[in-house]
Amino acid sequence: MPVLEEYPIVINQGNLPLIITAPHGGLQKPTTIPDRKQEGSLLLADMYTREIAQGIMKGISDHYHENKATPHIIINRIARRKVDVNRPLNEGTESKQGEVVWKEYHHRVQQAIESVKREYGFGIMIDIHGHTHSNEMVELGYLLETNDLTLNIPHLDQLILQKSSIGSLVKRYQDTKQPHQLLYLLGDMLTSYSENKITVVPSTYNPKPQNDMDYFSGGYTTQADTQIHSTE
Repeated sequence: MPVLEEYPIVINQGNLPLIITAPHGGLQKPTTIPDRKQEGSLLLADMYTREIAQGIMKGISDHYHENKATPHIIINRIARRKVDVNRPLNEGTESKQGEVVWKEYHHRVQQAIESVKREYGFGIMIDIHGHTHSNEMVELGYLLETNDLTLNIPHLDQLILQKSSIGSLVKRYQDTKQPHQLLYLLGDMLTSYSENKITVVPSTYNPKPQNDMDYFSGGYTTQADTQIHSTE
């Protein structure tokens, strides 16, 4: 992985149709970037998300080592107190120096997306975050809110096509899978393959957040950067 010690972004230019991003795992606090002080700004890191992203990359790379195949990876090393790359530019930065990091991060994400589109026409991006919700579940955010996930299946299927981050995936498999089946698929796989039997939402067994529990539906990166599909 080409990493420079003083470089703010960890990058691996992969060759699989998979992009892994970790915007909030950074701990570096360079004095050249002023702290963000806007009221209401979230400043804490999502602990271990950088390590999780690198662990996923290593596992996939080891699996495909004979083919020398690796996913793309983009990790922000700068602390959220300095810049939040998972917010719009005017919200996530409060200095010119912070803007440089923000723009570089999203430039690298877009480079990975364009590479995947050229090579495959479509791909998957996994944006990794942490949370402190009491449910201790793995939350998969597809840009669907809690209220969306409580809808009956026909209405849920419509929303998955209209507003979710997996709309293009659903269209590719529309002859063999219903939208909600693809929505639950990753959660079901994580549950099935987990040695600790983690619980995941949404999934077949946990299709929606329970009892008004907190749930992250997906952030700026998912909203702005997930159009990894063919434009033809």
